[in-house]
Amino acid sequence: MPENRVPLVKEQYEKFPYPKVPLLAKLHRDTLWQINLDWIARRLGCEPGPNPRIWIAGCGTFQPYSFARANPKASILATDLSSESLTQAKKRCRFHRIKNVEFAPIDLNDVSTYPDEKFDLIECYGVLMSLPEPGKVLKEFSKRLKPNGILRVMVYTHYGRQRIFQIQKLSKLLGLGPYEKTHPVILRSLMTALPETHPLKSTFFDYPDSKNLPGIVDGFLHASDQGFTGEAVSKILDEAGFELGFCYHRPWGDPEVMEKKLVRPGEDPAFWLHYLDLWQSLKSNFILCVVPKKGLKTQEKKSTARHPLFDLGEPVGIRHKLRLLKSGILGTHLQSRTHEEAVQLSAKEVRALMSGKAPTGKVSDVLGIKTVKPRPFLEKSPRFPMPTEPWKVEIGKGPNPLYRHLFDAYTFSEDLPTEWEKWKPHTRPLEDSDQPWGLTPASTYENQKELIDEWLRSREKRTLVPISEARLVKEDEKLEVLRVFLGKQKGLQIPSDRASQRVLWVLLLSHQELFLEFEAP
Repeated sequence: MPENRVPLVKEQYEKFPYPKVPLLAKLHRDTLWQINLDWIARRLGCEPGPNPRIWIAGCGTFQPYSFARANPKASILATDLSSESLTQAKKRCRFHRIKNVEFAPIDLNDVSTYPDEKFDLIECYGVLMSLPEPGKVLKEFSKRLKPNGILRVMVYTHYGRQRIFQIQKLSKLLGLGPYEKTHPVILRSLMTALPETHPLKSTFFDYPDSKNLPGIVDGFLHASDQGFTGEAVSKILDEAGFELGFCYHRPWGDPEVMEKKLVRPGEDPAFWLHYLDLWQSLKSNFILCVVPKKGLKTQEKKSTARHPLFDLGEPVGIRHKLRLLKSGILGTHLQSRTHEEAVQLSAKEVRALMSGKAPTGKVSDVLGIKTVKPRPFLEKSPRFPMPTEPWKVEIGKGPNPLYRHLFDAYTFSEDLPTEWEKWKPHTRPLEDSDQPWGLTPASTYENQKELIDEWLRSREKRTLVPISEARLVKEDEKLEVLRVFLGKQKGLQIPSDRASQRVLWVLLLSHQELFLEFEAP
């Protein structure tokens, strides 16, 4: 059985409740249109039942507020492992006069603490990765869904999160953890000292939550963190009895969109989730809306259906109604979790949205009329190759472990040049900073095609060993440079063993090299 680190996670969030959001922060209801239960259900071709009930399983400090704002007619149960997170969430709801949320402490690793009722929607965002057996939790969720019940789940991706996992690894090697108030400050100082072109520096400071200590702890010092490949998350959801409704991904990470752009028809969701993460086009975590297999009773779409957050007859508050009326005069733009940019609505389109007239175009998107049909995760896909162990290195010249995850994309396809040509038109929008080799496999291959092709031709003849059983060429010189660099930083526990220092040198000082040379000790 996997190690149960849930008590450590609880301790982390008692000391660093997450997320840290100012109490005065306020969300406009129209920015939350895609987490409204009516919109989610309508996207799946059904309607929620009367008196909708929502369970936020692992609510943190902020989700109860946002879901209550998005679903003013729903009754919401918000639960969390951390009592301090629940205290802050309650305080926020009281401050903003939210009255449709109740709170309870629940340990998702202990089924005896679960609510004994059924829900229209279960929201589990950023929680399963911390549990020893997430598949069992998903099976329990399936038992607690009403007919036409829906689960929205977010888990971290394996490939897209590699940079964060690398920062977590160096943090542990340097004695930094999620329990001391000084440790996130020390880590931020270390990241500041890295060169501007270092990929870990851009990862750290581009991370939205790196501006506050709980965000640094949650992202880079977490007590129990893991990523899922597309195959892995598909498998546990399939075994728990779910199929995919739709993804909360931008177009470049949406399976239906990329299936057409990359001209690869007929693949199932497991393939696309795995493939898009492998080529790192998601630029997000896996955010999936799933339903029990054959569990939805669809109905005829209502052409005049209204979105509750754009209906003046709904209990959305006088300020929001005035905001809608203003948009009906001036037009508006709606933040979107699934479009490339905000959805621009003219004044006429806003009035059509509010009046319930037959929807067209962008208004249909906002209403959720663009229905999707749930699909099995694993129907055709064969088993995918296991991800390469990054801390096994090649004797001789081989991929730098700092960039090793990119190379899995090159070995995934038997015809890499053709694969690369398909990805070239879509790579540049994914690259948002100037790194030595690029941020995605396609851009890195474009910059270093000859070196990568040479490695591919000879890779079968190479010997892989754990990095603890190899030496860097000119290792003494390199480790001395590492010790000087780390000696200038305050608060670090520099490990004394060469194997740990070797890993730290790779993570902190090798970023200019796509390939490194190792030798037998």
